[in-house]
Amino acid sequence: MPALFSDEPLTHDLLRGIGVNLVLFGVMGVGAARTFEGLRVLARLEQSLRPVTLLDLSPLYPFAQWGLWSALVWLGGSAIAGVVFVDQEFALGTAIVLLGTGGLGTAAFLLPLRGAHQSIRAAKREELARVRGAIELARDAALAPPSAAEPAAVATSARLPGLLAYEARIEEVREWPLDLPTVSRFGVLMFVALGSWLGGAVVERLLGVLLD
Repeated sequence: MPALFSDEPLTHDLLRGIGVNLVLFGVMGVGAARTFEGLRVLARLEQSLRPVTLLDLSPLYPFAQWGLWSALVWLGGSAIAGVVFVDQEFALGTAIVLLGTGGLGTAAFLLPLRGAHQSIRAAKREELARVRGAIELARDAALAPPSAAEPAAVATSARLPGLLAYEARIEEVREWPLDLPTVSRFGVLMFVALGSWLGGAVVERLLGVLLD
């Protein structure tokens, strides 16, 4: 039973713990509010970057970097709280806090990319529709009878291989502006945040076996 709801009399340690937790969660609340305020600022910045150049998504990569730094704060806090989680023998309250900070870290990483993702997806859909219309015209010109082929139709049909290659290139464009280093760093953060308490539990068990 949590000490706050037990029949034990209030002690200095309990009162100090309540005060520290109030300060801690107050700071976390302010940090969460500032995080999502920053996300709204980024959403406005994403609007100014349109139209998207599908063959070069590098102007959108800074949004992923910003999200990574924001995730570092929350997932790093989860890793620290994981030590407390193990020390408290996997208390439910601490588990809820860990899940909350982990969720905030994931949201802080992905939400800055949402606007860019929507812009990329819309630009990709529009470009594919345009190139597929050109492919249909080139196909009709290529399949026309030789007697009916005009110089303009021959020139149009000659564009077919290039249009098909361009269509394949556009289809391969990632709809999330993420490169491999950024994804790898986020994976490491998640591993540290979620694996710290598991590693702490394993080490604690091993030490208990060795000391016993």
